Amino acid sequence: MGLVVSWFQERLPIPAHALRELTNEPVPNHLKRWWFCLGGTPAYLFGVQIVTGILLAFYYEPAPATAYESVRRPTGGTVAASTNGAPRS
Repeated sequence: MGLVVSWFQERLPIPAHALRELTNEPVPNHLKRWWFCLGGTPAYLFGVQIVTGILLAFYYEPAPATAYESVRRPTGGTVAASTNGAPRS
């Protein structure tokens, strides 16, 4: 560890006590939680992927002839038609 510190001290024109003063900032408590460390968006998207994967497992049929049709319209189109005004076929 002493080698790293001495390497930085040789290359930075800032004294060690001034550098310590610059980098010794308190971290707010809300930034210490895992949500901010991990990243809210990737964690949310991972949760969505888990939920949709579980729901897809109920409808997927692994037979080659029916696999595409089983996931193309898993609820018969009623949910999509009622939410966005798409015509039913």
